[in-house]
Amino acid sequence: MMPWPSIWQDYQEAIEGIRQGYEDVKAGRAQSAEEAFEELRVKHGLPR
Repeated sequence: MMPWPSIWQDYQEAIEGIRQGYEDVKAGRAQSAEEAFEELRVKHGLPR
């Protein structure tokens, strides 16, 4: 079993990551899943 401090630290890191992601979306620093998948498709030469 994980000790509580480790679980608490994981929780805090997850919350901070979500906050940062949300700030990126609000500031327009995010890309849609459609755009990301299209980039991957082109990069790896995959058909549509």
